[in-house]
Amino acid sequence: MGEREPGAASRQRALEAALFDASPAMQLLCDLDGHIVARNRAAGALGDIERLVELFDKPQEFEALRARNYLGADQTMFRLACGRQVIVAAAPVVVDTERFWQLVLHDVTTHALVGDDRQVARQLAAVGRLGRLVSNEITSPLAVLLGRIELLQTLGSPPPELLARHLTVMGEHARRIATVVQDLDALAVQGRGGLAPVGLRELIETVCDEHAASLSRLNLRVQLGTEDLYTSGHAHRLQQVLATLLIQLAGHLSQGARLSIAVSAVDNEVLLNLVAHASPRFAEVCRRMLRSWSADSDSQDLGAAVALSILVAHGGRLERAAPGPGLCLALPRRQPSSDVAEGLRVLFVDDDPSVVATTLAMLDSLGHEAIGVGSAEAALTSLAEGPFDAVVTDLVLPGLSGLGLRGIIAERWPGLEARTILVSGARQPPPESVRFVPKPYTRAHLAEALEQVLHEDSVSEVSAS
Repeated sequence: MGEREPGAASRQRALEAALFDASPAMQLLCDLDGHIVARNRAAGALGDIERLVELFDKPQEFEALRARNYLGADQTMFRLACGRQVIVAAAPVVVDTERFWQLVLHDVTTHALVGDDRQVARQLAAVGRLGRLVSNEITSPLAVLLGRIELLQTLGSPPPELLARHLTVMGEHARRIATVVQDLDALAVQGRGGLAPVGLRELIETVCDEHAASLSRLNLRVQLGTEDLYTSGHAHRLQQVLATLLIQLAGHLSQGARLSIAVSAVDNEVLLNLVAHASPRFAEVCRRMLRSWSADSDSQDLGAAVALSILVAHGGRLERAAPGPGLCLALPRRQPSSDVAEGLRVLFVDDDPSVVATTLAMLDSLGHEAIGVGSAEAALTSLAEGPFDAVVTDLVLPGLSGLGLRGIIAERWPGLEARTILVSGARQPPPESVRFVPKPYTRAHLAEALEQVLHEDSVSEVSAS
């Protein structure tokens, strides 16, 4: 019996060697230092590699895994230097008292490529859907603009009153196209920059004032209560969300419908409850609105898609009001900031004199002392002559760029770097660390940006202390 045991062990080892070599999966036997001491026929396709890490596209990742004794190897997909993608199974083995690791490399390249193809297909479908939305949004205003231009050309020298009417209509439709561009910008730069406190009272009043014409068919009643409530975010983007919601509601409700906006706070949220009174169709309108504002809606227009994206990025949601029927816009609650960006000395830099004059007037109306220059070089001269609380500069300038100016400010006036705001009409924004306001901007956009840099600066000072 004792004489047969060595023979049985020998046959067992021969069987294991045969299974190892005949396995369709790539198998490797490695010592504890990661040197390959044996491989089966399938692994021969990997080439004459001596060390395990040489197989992998990112050796440092696999080396870290080896240092953990391959813990979790079968839960990670690795890319080989040859381009294949594999999942690795590892087990310790002992051969003649010597310890090794046996690795099985499961080739999942085909499955990964199928997954990549599906992801690309989904991305292309999303791009195509966005393209259709943009096309639908700008086709009508473009048709009006081109038609009015052609009509004015045929009229020659129309009477001033007729010309004014045409220009008013053209201006309205040009602003519709500008809104589409701003919507696309909002999608592109979602989440950029810091978040400032946004007062719900001012948010609602601004939307009602700026969109008075579009909301004129509604009889709006606002119930704010005695407490000033705040959320956190980008004021002009949250205005876009509320404006889109109210304008779409106005399109569904009858002329003169009474719509109330009741603001309240529950736990850590602020709620805007929108309820139409004496409107038998309002329950169906709410259901339709909730469907169109759903992330997987097939009937969503560009305005709703962008507004929903902004709302989600701010930690908010749109849901059915309780008790209904009605809609509830919920946002995170934030305590008001004691920092108010008033009375700042601001340096504005832009090579377009008309932009300089307009922006200086905006800053002046906000209560700031503003000085304008036409180049980065002139800005450096002004900064050397006197202190400034903030700098607002165009990104693209003749000579030194806005980013270059910010870099010099960081060297010479370090405390002013965080209060430097870049503006630009370029579709490609500057790096994430840079405060950025896209053109065309409004007075509210400038006020929000200045308030944000002031707030973040004060937070940094408190953290440092």
